[in-house]
Amino acid sequence: MSEQLDAATDPAGLDEDVHWDAPRQCLHDDQLPLDVRGAGALVHLYAGP
Repeated sequence: MSEQLDAATDPAGLDEDVHWDAPRQCLHDDQLPLDVRGAGALVHLYAGP
């Protein structure tokens, strides 16, 4: 269990446009079920950046 972990020290985040695409889809995509849209919107609202 002493294997060396190779992890990025500064992970790249999403740019602002891509970050807002998922919540926008949750609010406006009529093809998704309403419960999925609501849950997805809440997750994106309260999840960290």
